[in-house]
Amino acid sequence: MTIAGVPRALAALNSAGIPADGIDVFTPLWGAGNRTLIADAGPYTELVVTDGKVTAVSDRITTTPVPGNGLIVLGRGVAAAQLAGARPGDPVEVTFAPQTAAPLRMALGSGAVLVRGGVAVDFPPSTGNDEPKPRTALGWPAGGHRLLLVAVDGSANFSTGLSFDDMARLMVRLGAADAFMLDGGGSTELVARRPGDAAVHVVNTPSDGSERAVPNGVGLFAAKGSGTLRGLDVRPGADRVLPGLTMDVAAAGFDETWGPAPVGPRGVQWSAEPGLLGDARDGVFRARRPGAGTLRARAGSAAGEHPLRVLGDLDRLAFTERAVTIDPGATALVRLTGFDADGFDAPVAPRDVELGYDRSVVTVTAGADGSLAVTGAADAGGRTTTITATAQSVTARLPVTVGLVDVPLAEFEPGERWTALAARGTASVDFAAAADRPGAGPDNHALGLTYDFTGQSSTSAAYAVIDPITLPSGAKKVALWVDGDGQRHWLRAMMRSQGTTNVPFTFADTVDWTGWRRVVGDIPAGFSEPITLLRVYIAETSQTNKNAGRLRFDGLAAQVGQRPETAEPPRPDPYVVEQGGVPGDRWTFAVLSDLHVSAAAGPDSFSARQAAIALDQAVASRPDFILINGDFVDDNQPADFALANALLHDHVPAGLPVYWTPGNHEAGLSATGGLDAFTAATGRPNRQVFDHKGTRFILLDSHTGDMRTSDWDQVPLLQATLAAAAGDRSVTGVVVSFHHPLHDPSGADASQLSDRLAAGLFKRWLADFREQSGKPVALFTGHAHTAAVSRADGVLEVTTPAVGKTPYSSPDQGGFFGWMSVGVDPRPARVQPGRPSPQTRDWLLAESRPLIDGIELAAPSSLAAGASAPVGATGITSEFGLRFPLRYPASVTWSGGPGLVLAGADTRKALAVLDIGAGTLTALRPGRVTLTVAAGGRTASAVVDLVPAGDQGAVASR
Repeated sequence: MTIAGVPRALAALNSAGIPADGIDVFTPLWGAGNRTLIADAGPYTELVVTDGKVTAVSDRITTTPVPGNGLIVLGRGVAAAQLAGARPGDPVEVTFAPQTAAPLRMALGSGAVLVRGGVAVDFPPSTGNDEPKPRTALGWPAGGHRLLLVAVDGSANFSTGLSFDDMARLMVRLGAADAFMLDGGGSTELVARRPGDAAVHVVNTPSDGSERAVPNGVGLFAAKGSGTLRGLDVRPGADRVLPGLTMDVAAAGFDETWGPAPVGPRGVQWSAEPGLLGDARDGVFRARRPGAGTLRARAGSAAGEHPLRVLGDLDRLAFTERAVTIDPGATALVRLTGFDADGFDAPVAPRDVELGYDRSVVTVTAGADGSLAVTGAADAGGRTTTITATAQSVTARLPVTVGLVDVPLAEFEPGERWTALAARGTASVDFAAAADRPGAGPDNHALGLTYDFTGQSSTSAAYAVIDPITLPSGAKKVALWVDGDGQRHWLRAMMRSQGTTNVPFTFADTVDWTGWRRVVGDIPAGFSEPITLLRVYIAETSQTNKNAGRLRFDGLAAQVGQRPETAEPPRPDPYVVEQGGVPGDRWTFAVLSDLHVSAAAGPDSFSARQAAIALDQAVASRPDFILINGDFVDDNQPADFALANALLHDHVPAGLPVYWTPGNHEAGLSATGGLDAFTAATGRPNRQVFDHKGTRFILLDSHTGDMRTSDWDQVPLLQATLAAAAGDRSVTGVVVSFHHPLHDPSGADASQLSDRLAAGLFKRWLADFREQSGKPVALFTGHAHTAAVSRADGVLEVTTPAVGKTPYSSPDQGGFFGWMSVGVDPRPARVQPGRPSPQTRDWLLAESRPLIDGIELAAPSSLAAGASAPVGATGITSEFGLRFPLRYPASVTWSGGPGLVLAGADTRKALAVLDIGAGTLTALRPGRVTLTVAAGGRTASAVVDLVPAGDQGAVASR
């Protein structure tokens, strides 16, 4: 380029990064981007050029738009001094071309090279690229006829993302001969247009929670089509529906370029194959009978189809949220999901349910997309209601609270351990008197954050740092009193989900006020608890706003919805034997998890004694082997493993096999621990596969909380082993075992695999194996310190209770100590693909044995003939102070002496009837009966006098 006849080298074009001592030219293609966000350190000189002549000269970056018939010339460092002599009217000429001999139709700047010649580039730890994050990459397979556009989600609770090395290996697996990294993080985005649509939509999940404006991208565009109908894109509301319920169906017409095309005046005709599945009309499919088939659409000669499955009968109905908290006037969206007895799920349309709720607290409106909009009444602050939804006599309940309450997190009083950190600047903190804060007392203090960003390049930040503060469960917002300085910096907080995943959080986009103001920020949805707060800070990205100032902080609080507690007990599953033990025609294995023995606590500690009791009970049950599913030890110190090995030596006969899969505590208490100590101390592998009496066991390693980072090789191993088991006639069923559940059974989303995409993938692999092989499959996990059983897409998922450490769930929701004795049917029935398979639900039956030292039996001492009274039992682990209702998911056996029968039995000679499900005892005629309850090797009995009807005081509680 030349300026006033003097040649100058052009270092960059339309670039947000200006090389040191170089010149950057911005053309109208730059658009409306704010150049003051350029982070490189100055000094700068800016020239505005219109019609080839300088019209303005500035010694700083301005917000002047690029003239439509001109340029912006920006010099940095030495180049700034060279441009400073320019004057309005000086002529400017710019010429540029790409530095390549080959003609280019498109050019794009990239990040790191990921793949060269089909080989993944290695990125050593020193490059700082090991952290998993959202990634975007571009690649070409050999031959140059295909283009790979790859977006990997990350920085979210469902996916952590990939490192540079992981991304390079992924591109090789996808077939890339050459690949390059593009901008990642919140800029990772993939949009696409479905056949028949006129516009694109986002198909990945950007980590910002929404689209981010980015300066460049790669697009593939089709020529405009004829608009003549060539096919139909069938769009059912789901690919599953429950018998007797409905779902919306639609179809979009497309032409030869997949562009939109009208379907014509006769519209779309629908059919299902086979016809017994149901029928569709007026945009609604009405399901009739279970089975798998195809939903077909036709408009003239154009057609389209979509797989369809009608599930088994509705067995359970649930809202997509366990509880909802909203502000008065605010709205939350929820949906309904129905489940059949095998755990297959399908959305339930609002038109198929009857709703009930207090209309003075909320209103509920059905959306066209199948959602329910729950809106809090303007004057309902602090009130609650429960929304009920009923379909086919099955009911779901959703507790709703209107209004949030403050839960203090920090008061910023002397004694709290706040420190300061800075990035590209300086920062310090101190405690200062703050009686002037509205509502504060005369002795109130605040935390002062003093900072100086003057003269700094790039993004500057000043942090007030505290040991991690765990937000209370159900927190929706965080509030903070701020004495502003008007310096217009970004006010944020650093938060983590489950200690690792970043939670983006903003108090205020700009501190543009002075004096005290209370600011409130929303905690983004979709992040798993626990969420911790580590820092409160300000940040500045603009070079034109690097200044100094001071803020004061006070009254940090979480705003939490008060969740009504549900009193509904867990829904029983046939896996847990509730009367008697495992049938004698089955072979058995024992499964224990979360023993947490600690050498520091000693062999006489609670956890060590619990472990000894559980091992003794397991051995007494005469299993074929014992499976310890992670966290046998509390830390990975040699002494802890020595204690665990000693317990096995002292309590398990030498001939009884013990399998031990590692959990996170086998890797130690630090986030970077590995399994070297585990393998050295135990001589055991971290994963293994073996067959036993027709069942294939696949024991895997989840010690990091993520299957991929725990041991990548086990991921293809699982695929290969399932494929082999499907075709192996000697294998009648498969059990997979690893420590972390796919889903936290408590609903807190804390004790589960951290990578939610991986969890969904494993679920699909197991479900596909079941459908395609016809063989039952089960997954055993621990970690959640909760006894829980569920079924998902036909896969039995069992979470065993903790043996030696605090239960995480409430006592009435499976939060007790225990272990399980599992009975295996050596000749299970076959799964019927695409149809309900009740004959396989009892393939595994287990006695869920609570570890208790006492039972309290609540029963009336006397009962009049014709009357009923409640009965129940409480399990007690006295040393821990734990009391819980003796019922499912614990195995409990109720019995009695002569005259007592269970509900459903012949009552002609009975004196009383015990209804276990209802928890009631009904007297039929005068006499005396003995009531006995047994669980966990303990029993308790009570004698009930049955008196003639009308006797006074006939129902007296014991």
